[in-house]
Amino acid sequence: MRFRNYLAEQYKKTDTINNQKVVLPITTIYILGFKLPEILSPCIKVERKYKDLINKTILDVKSDFIEKLTHDSFVVQVERITNRYQTKLDKLLSVFEQTNFVDDQKIIKEFKHLADLEEVKIITDILHHSGTNPAEKKKIEIEQEAFRTINAMFENERNDFENALNEKDIALNEKDIALNKKDMALNEKDMALMELKKEMEELRKKLENKK
Repeated sequence: MRFRNYLAEQYKKTDTINNQKVVLPITTIYILGFKLPEILSPCIKVERKYKDLINKTILDVKSDFIEKLTHDSFVVQVERITNRYQTKLDKLLSVFEQTNFVDDQKIIKEFKHLADLEEVKIITDILHHSGTNPAEKKKIEIEQEAFRTINAMFENERNDFENALNEKDIALNEKDIALNKKDMALNEKDMALMELKKEMEELRKKLENKK
């Protein structure tokens, strides 16, 4: 929901270009600190296609109206990034590698690759400043503590929810057992009634024979 709410806020915003307010298309880049179990790649692109449903064809055109209502997405899974350093994308993703940390809090890391790409150099310079500036570092520590607290709260809620589900399952199982016992009792009663009916039928035949 946090991702969805953030995206909704961006759709409501307008930008100013040449002193004019305009609505720009949106391209989202989601940098995830967790793994998507279905997707093994560290970086994927989700693209849209315009499909003519009447003629069953793909349209090779773009509409400004549609482009501002829908968007393409990039998804980066930092925990799946390896130490590849070959393509431009590899080099950009290398900044997010979860390795070579030099402190226990995993705030500062040593960048092992050669920053031979201008974009990587700019990013690492900014991160170096953030990691060595006491005020910036304090902000990172506060954010980390907030995330730890939130995760702990959600973990407790999840455990309480699972316990409640387990208790509900136990209650349902006990109810099922009671219903099964009731069904067995009803079946036994039905069988007894059938036996009694059979005996009465035999007795009626004997009485008719005697007559």
